[in-house]
Amino acid sequence: MNLDKYITENANLIDIFPWDGNFNTGLPEIDKQHRKLVQLLNILASHVAFNAETKILDKIFTELAEYAVYHFETEEAVWRGHLAGDPAEVEHQAIHRSFMQEVSCLEASRESKLLSEVAEETLGFLACWLASHILESDRYLAYIVLALKDGLSLEPAKLRAKEQMGGATRALIDIILSIYSTLSSNTLRLMRELAEHRRDKEALLRSRQEAQANDRRFSQLIQNSFDTIVILDADGIQRYVSPSAERCHGYAPAELVDIPVIERMIHPDDQERVLDAFQQIIKTGSGGAQYRHRCKNGGWVYLEARGSNQLGNPDISGVVVNVRDITERMQVEKALHQAKEAAERAVDELRRSNEFLEKLFNTTHLSVVFLDREFNFIRVNQAYAKACGFEPDYFLGKNHFDIFPHAENESIFRHVVASGESFTILAKPFEFPDHPEWGTTYWDWTLHPVKDVKGPVEWLIFMLRDVTEDKRAQLALIEAKEQAEAANQAKSKFLAAMSHEIRTPMNVVIGMGDVLLENGLTEEQQEYVHRQQKAGNSLLELINQILDISKIEAGQLRLVEEPVAVVELLQNVSDMLRVVAEGKGLTLTCQVGEDVPCWIIGDHLRLKQVLFNLLGNAIKFTEQGEIGLLAAVVKGMPSMLHITVRDTGIGVSHEHLQCIFELFTQADSGITRRYGGSGLGLTIARFMVEQMGGSIRLESSVGLGSTFQLLLPLREATPPEVSNQSPSSVALTKAADELPLRILLAEDVEENQTLISAYLKPTSYQLTMVNNGTEALAMVQAEPFDLVFMDVQMPVMDGYSATRAIRKWEQETGRQHLPIVALTAHALEGEADRSQEAGCDLYVTKPIKKQRLLEVIQQIGRQK
Repeated sequence: MNLDKYITENANLIDIFPWDGNFNTGLPEIDKQHRKLVQLLNILASHVAFNAETKILDKIFTELAEYAVYHFETEEAVWRGHLAGDPAEVEHQAIHRSFMQEVSCLEASRESKLLSEVAEETLGFLACWLASHILESDRYLAYIVLALKDGLSLEPAKLRAKEQMGGATRALIDIILSIYSTLSSNTLRLMRELAEHRRDKEALLRSRQEAQANDRRFSQLIQNSFDTIVILDADGIQRYVSPSAERCHGYAPAELVDIPVIERMIHPDDQERVLDAFQQIIKTGSGGAQYRHRCKNGGWVYLEARGSNQLGNPDISGVVVNVRDITERMQVEKALHQAKEAAERAVDELRRSNEFLEKLFNTTHLSVVFLDREFNFIRVNQAYAKACGFEPDYFLGKNHFDIFPHAENESIFRHVVASGESFTILAKPFEFPDHPEWGTTYWDWTLHPVKDVKGPVEWLIFMLRDVTEDKRAQLALIEAKEQAEAANQAKSKFLAAMSHEIRTPMNVVIGMGDVLLENGLTEEQQEYVHRQQKAGNSLLELINQILDISKIEAGQLRLVEEPVAVVELLQNVSDMLRVVAEGKGLTLTCQVGEDVPCWIIGDHLRLKQVLFNLLGNAIKFTEQGEIGLLAAVVKGMPSMLHITVRDTGIGVSHEHLQCIFELFTQADSGITRRYGGSGLGLTIARFMVEQMGGSIRLESSVGLGSTFQLLLPLREATPPEVSNQSPSSVALTKAADELPLRILLAEDVEENQTLISAYLKPTSYQLTMVNNGTEALAMVQAEPFDLVFMDVQMPVMDGYSATRAIRKWEQETGRQHLPIVALTAHALEGEADRSQEAGCDLYVTKPIKKQRLLEVIQQIGRQK
C-alpha cells in the first residue's frame, strides 16, 4: 500500500496515534519504521470507524501484522549488533515475543467475533503498546547504542541512557502515555458512535420520507399515524390498536382493547406526564409525550406518541394517537451523550495535562530553557529567570550567547546542533558577566536536541540545576577533612613525643626499682619500692591505654588473624590473676566447655588484653565472694564462642549501664577515688571485640555483682608448627651468661645509661656507652662489638640514621653483620616497621625490664 498516496486521497483518515517528535529515538531507520507502523495503525482505525468492508479490513490487518514482524527483525538486528547477550537486549526480544503472542490471540478470536470487532480490540491494544514500547524500551536501547557510538563502553553507556530516561524525560513519558492511552480509546469509540449515529439519522430520514409517500396513498386515518395507530375514547380507554403494536411490545391488538392503557401499561414514573399530554390533546387538539410501555415479556420499550383530537369526527369519534418505538433512538442518543461526555473528559484531561505541564514548567526548581537552532530564546521558566536575575520576558527574542558570552559553552551548543546528540555535564563552573559579585557558580546541565520529521535539529531544550551550594559544601567538606587529617596527624605526633618523654623517665623509675629490690633492702624499704613500682606500672598502663585509644580513633589499630590456643589462653590468664584474687581473699575459677576447640583463629595478644581487663576489673571491684571465667560454644549459623566473666562485686547501677563502655566513664566519681582507673579499659575492650566480629554486653545490679557476656565468631584452627630453635622466655642459661659479649649502648639520657649499666653489672658482659648516633657510628668503625643497643631518639644523629649508616659501612667494607637492637619509647603503630626498615634486628619498647634485656642478649649470644 502506498501510504503517502493513501493519506493524500483520504480526507477521513483518523489519527488514533498522532505522531510527533517525542517518539523519535535518534536512530533514523528505526524512527522511519515506527512512523510507518503508526500510519498503518491510523489507516486501520479509519476503516474500522467508517465500517469498511471485511475484505479491506482483512488486507490492512494482514499488512500491519507482516510489517510489525519485519520491523521487529530489523530492530532486533540493530540491538543485537551492539548489545548481543546483554540483559536489556534479551528482555527486548521477550517483549516482542509477548507482543506476537497477543496478536495471535486476537487473530484467533476472529473465529467467534466479527473482523471489525477484532480490529477494534487490536487497535486499542496496539496504540497503547506501541506508544509505551517506543517511548520506553526502544528509546532506552537507542540511547545505549548512541552512547556506544560516542565511544563509551557498555556499562557507562547504560548509565548515561538511564540518566537520560530519568528526571524531566521520565515525567514527560508518563504524561504522554497517559494522554495517548485515553485519546486512542476515546477517539476510536467516538468516531464509531458518530458513524453509527449518522447512519441511524439517514435511516430515520428515509423512514420519514417513506411515511410521507404512504400518507399520500392511504386514508386520512393512516396519514395521521406514525408506526402504531391507537384510538382512545375521552376516558382514555383504548378502542382500537393497529397490528404493528405486537411487533413493538409483544401484545396482540385484542389484548390492549377496552382497557385504561395509561394506568395498566405505562411506567408509573411516566403516567402523570402522559396523562397531562392526553388532556392537552383533548383541549388543544394535539400533543405528545415520550414514555415507557410495558412489554409482554416484562421489560420496557421507549415510545413516542403524537395525538390528534378526532372526537368530533363522526368517522372516528376518538383521540387518534400515532405511537413510534424510539428505543433504539434513545439508546443512540444515550450513546452519543456518553460519547460527548467522554470527548469532553478527554479534552478536559488534555487541558489539565497542559496546565500541569505549564505549572511544572514554572514551579520546578530545575531551570528550563527552549532555544532555536541559532540559540535564540523561545521561552524560559521562572527558575531560570530568577537564577539569572531577570524577568522571563527579558529573554524573548535575544540570543543566549549575546547575554552570556562563553566560547566553550557555545562550542558545545554548536556540536549538539551538528551531531543531534544530547550533552550532559555536572558541576560546570560559570561566572555571570553582569554579576561579578556572585563569584563562580556551579551548574549541572543537559542540552537535548529536538529534531523535525526530516532529521535536522529544530530547537533545543536546555535544562540546568544550580549546585553551587552543594559544590561549595563539598569543597568545604574536603577542606575540613584535610584539616581533620592534619590535626589527627599532629595528635599522633604529639602522642608519640609524649610517649617517648614519659616512657624515658618511667624506664629509669621502674628499672631502678627493680635494681633496688635486688640489693637487700629492709622490709620497710621494700614496701616503699613496691608502692613505687605499682604506681609506675599503673602510669605505664594508662599510657598504653591512651595510645590504644589514639590508634582506635586514627583507625591504626589493626588486629591480626593467627592460630590462638584459646583453652590454654583462658587457663593461663586465670592462673596469672588467681594469685591477685587470692591476695584479696577471693576465689577465681575457670570453666571451659568440652566442646570448646583448643585452637581458633583470632588475635592472641588482643584477646588476652580483653580478658586481663575484664578479670582485672572484676578483682578490683569485688571485696568478697568469687569471680568466675566461663567459656562455651553457642551452636548456630555460624557458631559463636561465648565467654562470661562474672563477679560478686559492687555492681553498676541501671542508669550507668548504657554509658559504661564510653571513654573515661565509670559508675560514679567515687569509683576513681576509691579503686583507681582511667575509664579507658572497657572502651578498648569493646572496640577490640567488635573488630573481631563479636559483641560485648554487661548485666549488673548494685551490690549484687556484674556479668560481662562476650560473643566471638568461632573459627577452628590447626596448631602451628613449633620451632625447635625458639629461645626460652624465662630461663637464662649459664653458658650464655658466660659469653664475654662486647655490648655498645647508644643512649643520650644519663639515667638510662646508669640503669642499663646496673642491669648488666653482675654479668660477664662488657658494656661501652656513647651519647648519640654519631659517636655510635665512630665507635663501631673503631672497635669490634657483638651487639649494639641503639636508642632511636638522640641528638646530633638519631638511632635510625646511625643504623642506616652502619649498614651502609658494612656493605661498603664487607664487614660482618652486627646485631642492632632498637630501644624506643615510641609505642605507636608502625614503629616496628620503621626499625626493621632502618636495619635493626630487634625492637624493644621502654620501659625495659631486666629480664627482657637479658633475654635479648641471650638470644643474640646463641646466634654467635
